[in-house]
Amino acid sequence: MLQFLSSIIENPTFQGALITILLGIIGWAIKKFSFVQHILNMAVLSYKYAEQQGLLLGLKGREKTFLFLENFVTRYEEKFGNQPSPTVVGIAIRKAEQEVLKEDHSGENLSMLKDPNQ
Repeated sequence: MLQFLSSIIENPTFQGALITILLGIIGWAIKKFSFVQHILNMAVLSYKYAEQQGLLLGLKGREKTFLFLENFVTRYEEKFGNQPSPTVVGIAIRKAEQEVLKEDHSGENLSMLKDPNQ
């Protein structure tokens, strides 16, 4: 059995096929990572836009969320030419939530995190 596997692995045709498959997987992973990075960057830009507009127009929670989603979908359509899938929207929303948490914990609202018994 070991000799059989050894003969297959040493076969140049098998090695070429294996290298082609591995390069394909690496290429797919790079493309997928790049796509997700674009989504995350668009989400951050849309979040910042919604925050700025929220301050200028006096918008709160849900209104800023709608503004974020509207801006994100517009950016996505301009870049990719179609509407984002629910999965893509979910990734963007999670990134926006991370930005909110980062902002809340940056020192502006730390009083909420203090122990009330102190």
